[in-house]
Amino acid sequence: MPLCDAGFMDKRSIKNSFKTTLIFFLTILNVIKMRVTIDGKEIEINDDSTVIDSLKQLKLSPEIFLVKRNNEIIHENEKLKENDRLELIKVISGG
Repeated sequence: MPLCDAGFMDKRSIKNSFKTTLIFFLTILNVIKMRVTIDGKEIEINDDSTVIDSLKQLKLSPEIFLVKRNNEIIHENEKLKENDRLELIKVISGG
């Protein structure tokens, strides 16, 4: 007799448990992705990515760009969230 028929777990509990386990293992394997937009270009990044990770993925030097989210400059170690819209500001120096 299946566990759900024996009263141990209902089908919804089994489904939720499976989904939680799957997300856990995909996270460990670093295969869960999310989308962010940087200067109008949508990219797919790992769900635990930071600003610096996304700049490196675009082959941009973090030393020459500031990044804005919601009109506020954010730190390069800031974690990104699904559907973030970022704007790059090139830092110019000279004399």
